[in-house]
Amino acid sequence: MKIVSAVQMPDFSRFGYEAMFARTATGHQAKESGDVREHYDRHYYTADCGGFDDFNRFRGKVTRDPRLTTLLDISSLKHAKRVLDLGCGRGELTYEFAKAGCEVTAVDYSESSIELARSCFDGEESLLPKVKFLLADVCSAPIHGQYDLAVAADLIEHLAPAELDTLFARVSRYLRDAGVFAVHTFPNLWFYKHDYPRRRREAAARGEALPTEPRSHYERLMHINEQSPAVLNKQLRRAFKHVLVWLGGPSVPGGSLLQKCGVQKLCAFPDIYAVASKSPLDVEAIRSLFQTARLPESAIRSVTLEARSALPVMRRGQTASLEVALSNTGDVRLSSYPPHPVQLSYRWHAKPGGEIAVKEGLRTRLSPSLDAHSSRSYAMDIQAPEVPGHYLLSCCLVQEFVRWHDDPQVDQVVNIRVMVE
Repeated sequence: MKIVSAVQMPDFSRFGYEAMFARTATGHQAKESGDVREHYDRHYYTADCGGFDDFNRFRGKVTRDPRLTTLLDISSLKHAKRVLDLGCGRGELTYEFAKAGCEVTAVDYSESSIELARSCFDGEESLLPKVKFLLADVCSAPIHGQYDLAVAADLIEHLAPAELDTLFARVSRYLRDAGVFAVHTFPNLWFYKHDYPRRRREAAARGEALPTEPRSHYERLMHINEQSPAVLNKQLRRAFKHVLVWLGGPSVPGGSLLQKCGVQKLCAFPDIYAVASKSPLDVEAIRSLFQTARLPESAIRSVTLEARSALPVMRRGQTASLEVALSNTGDVRLSSYPPHPVQLSYRWHAKPGGEIAVKEGLRTRLSPSLDAHSSRSYAMDIQAPEVPGHYLLSCCLVQEFVRWHDDPQVDQVVNIRVMVE
């Protein structure tokens, strides 16, 4: 596999765009993160901050937000024993790492954040000894020792440029030589500065209207340093020798990492991802995280399914969650990325052994992905038929554009009897 030290950002000089892309600050009055600390309250985390609806629904024990699941997928590059979760927020990543057996240091300067992060462990207090919560500024928190992995999920846009220099230098100091620093930030400043105005013009031409300011109330308050990929790349390289930066979106996190992009397409991606290390990065391995090829039959047959919850009664048309545990004993990682995503789905049979009443059920992504030789639970979204009656719900894996893996002769189908009222 090809090893490269850093991504080469496009040469914007040939487009005459140097000045257009030069500035990264959003012009907000706050000069550093301490100026907006008071706004990081419980309401922000549970009513506005991305992924709050899933957090409220699953109490932090199920992670579906693409920005978080993508970082978890990136983290699978390292078999980390010690993890540093910077700006841990509600604690979904902290919980995931602790559940995977890692020793986690979770840092945030918001009391509400730390309280919510601790609540992720309600009912699973045995995991808490694996976690050290630090109510502190990430730039000065009392961290010690060496880490295999550091993550910053939607943190850096909340820190001033000087604070970022301090943070990146600290992460580099406390990261092992082969350690990985994984970053997600929203928005890609180019998206708001250049793509959004284009969308407004196109909407106006259709007789429609988009708001002048696309940012939410909290974004206007808290995003004191929205990032461009070129500036983030440059700033990370002050602390790390090997840096990879790319642009993506919720449904295509691989984005510009997987395809050649012109300036307009780069500006259309809303998210920025970055991986940094003191050691060379295997870019092909990172790319492979965001692609799912047509898998051999043996890869899917290495996965077993088990229901961990029940749905004895549902109302017609109701959507509910069914917890399903997947165990992958094979050597192939299963993911829900294009071109042939592997997902969970189901069929409804009118009665046990009867005809299929609903052939195509809702899809549930494997988010995060299911690594080789690992197990993980997923919350499947199940929608009941519109006609009342006794049904058999059959859940299985589907590889899109390949086949349903619901062979009744193979132990890969979860069958549950359900009464629909």
